[in-house]
Amino acid sequence: MKDWVKKNTKKKKPLEISNWDKLVGNKFDVMGASFFISDTSHASNLYTAWVHPLDSSEAFARVSLFSDSMDMQVKVLPPVKYDSMIPYELTSTITKNHISNPSIFIQTIAEALLSDPITRDILSYVSREQDSVRFKSGGASSSSGLSGSSGNNLW
Repeated sequence: MKDWVKKNTKKKKPLEISNWDKLVGNKFDVMGASFFISDTSHASNLYTAWVHPLDSSEAFARVSLFSDSMDMQVKVLPPVKYDSMIPYELTSTITKNHISNPSIFIQTIAEALLSDPITRDILSYVSREQDSVRFKSGGASSSSGLSGSSGNNLW
């Protein structure tokens, strides 16, 4: 009985994502707002990615993935000119499938952002701001959509 308990209560080894840095530079759109992943980091079981609006040095969100529990935390940092400057967090538990390649993980981030009505309002604000800049510059909107390749496995 002791052996069975010992064998079946072993601590699970946290998932290691060897190519986390492949997320850097990926662009994606959510509700008409364009974003890119500017930076990533990894320490122990914590993987972090910073999301910025396109053509902005101001961070929009910090995505943290805790590989031991597969909890994903998205800390939304509203833009400076937005009504409320209070950062807040969205959390969810994801599976190994959500991080099977950069495109799927980026879609997971987008779905997390869309899951909250306050975040959707902020996304609309960012989209309007970007449209305003595009309109003033006379440039056409260049939607990059999701980038990344299913061949870029994260682990």
